Amino acid sequence: MEEKGTARQLPRRNSAYAKQGYWEERFAAEKHYEWLESPESLLPLLLPLLRPSMLVLTVGCGNSELSDALVASGMPFVFNLDFSRTVLQAKRRHERECIRKYLSSPSPPSSSSPSPPSSSSSPSPSPRSPSSPRSPSSPRSPSPRSPSSPRSPSSPRSPPLPPVMEYLCADMTRLEFLRANAFDVVIDKAAMDALMTEEGSVWEPRISVRQAADGYLAGVGRCLKPGGLFIQITFQQPHFRR
Repeated sequence: MEEKGTARQLPRRNSAYAKQGYWEERFAAEKHYEWLESPESLLPLLLPLLRPSMLVLTVGCGNSELSDALVASGMPFVFNLDFSRTVLQAKRRHERECIRKYLSSPSPPSSSSPSPPSSSSSPSPSPRSPSSPRSPSSPRSPSPRSPSSPRSPSSPRSPPLPPVMEYLCADMTRLEFLRANAFDVVIDKAAMDALMTEEGSVWEPRISVRQAADGYLAGVGRCLKPGGLFIQITFQQPHFRR
């Protein structure tokens, strides 16, 4: 994988990109990095394929801001999955800070006060183990604060609270814990690329690499709804994925 960065960020061997330890160390020092394309470049391609009611899973989310961009563009039900607890904790802190700033910002005068967020949309979600994700087994319905719901005439003019994303700490090659047919869309932004970085021939990957890729794809196929979308953003050419 080609990457620009400091010597501290870059591994000595490409195979490190598939190792959890490398990412824990890297995410402890790095706040943000976008692989391949920025969210601004991708949104014009992604949004025509999406609807606000869809449940979206971003696999190997890392410290990309693609999920934030999707939520800001009107997709309120976004789930972030990564095997690095470090990066998921950082994303939670960032989200709490955004909501704190929203709540502390002055709002326009209104005859009625906005109702507080419901318990299902707490701005500080507690860590969840990979074996018990909340929403894939019981997806939340769009709430009045979501961009997909029209504002009632009696509600205040202040914008709705930003949706609270979900965070799943898990190995992307082992997605059996997710409920079958749970998601409308799965987005992979260079996640599978990391699985394919073992040294060796790109034409004949090692058995361990093929097994990891097969396990990942089987999990994606299982958690997607019939007719769902699997979107891969990758540096590899299509014939290497066949």
